[in-house]
Amino acid sequence: MSTIIIVEARPLIRRSMVALLGEYYKNCSLIGVDDIDEFYTSVSLNRSDVIFLMINQISIENELSVIKKIKLQYPGASLVTYDQGAGFNMAFSYLKSGVHGYLTSDNDMEDLIKCVKIVSEGDHFVDPRHLDTVVDSLIKQNKLKRRVSQKHMTLTSRQHEVAVLLGQGMNASHIAEKLGLKISTISTVKTTIFTKLGIDNILKLKEMLEG
Repeated sequence: MSTIIIVEARPLIRRSMVALLGEYYKNCSLIGVDDIDEFYTSVSLNRSDVIFLMINQISIENELSVIKKIKLQYPGASLVTYDQGAGFNMAFSYLKSGVHGYLTSDNDMEDLIKCVKIVSEGDHFVDPRHLDTVVDSLIKQNKLKRRVSQKHMTLTSRQHEVAVLLGQGMNASHIAEKLGLKISTISTVKTTIFTKLGIDNILKLKEMLEG
C-alpha cells in the first residue's frame, strides 16, 4: 500500500481522517479530495492503493455507478465506503457492487485502522458485530425475489431496495433521505411494490420478507 485516498466533501472530516491515518501509516502518501471529479482528475493510483469513498452525499443509484466506474478503472485498488448513517443495512448492496470494506458512524478509530490493514491485503472488512445484519439483508432480498418469482412478477433493483427498507420499518421520508430521492417518488415505488406483490400494507410486506 503506497497511497490512501479519501474522497470527502466536508473539509474537517477529510483533514481529520488524513491526520489520523497519517499517524499509523507514516510511509504512505495520504491524499484528501473534495469529490469524485477531483479524484478522477488529480489522483494517480497504483494497484495496491486504498480508496475511501464517503457515501450518502448522492443517491445510492449514483453511488453504485461511481463504485463500478472506480472498480473498472482501477481493478487492483481496494475500495472502502463510509456510510454517514449508523447501522449496516446497506452493506450488502455496496459489497455486492465490489467494495472491499464498509464502515459507518458506528465504527471507531480502531475499526478504521483494522479495515485499512485488511483491505490492503486483499481481504474484505465488515464489522463482525454487524455481520448478522448483512446476512439478514441478503436473506430477505433472496426471499423477496423467490416469492416474486413464484407470482411471475419482477421487482426492479430499486423496488427491491425500497421494499427491504420498508420492511425494516423505515417511513417514506426517511427512505427518500437515505436514497436521495423525493418522498413522492418513494410513495410511487411503494404503490408499485404493493401492486406487484398483491399486498396492501407494510405488515404483509414484512411477513413476506420474513416468511
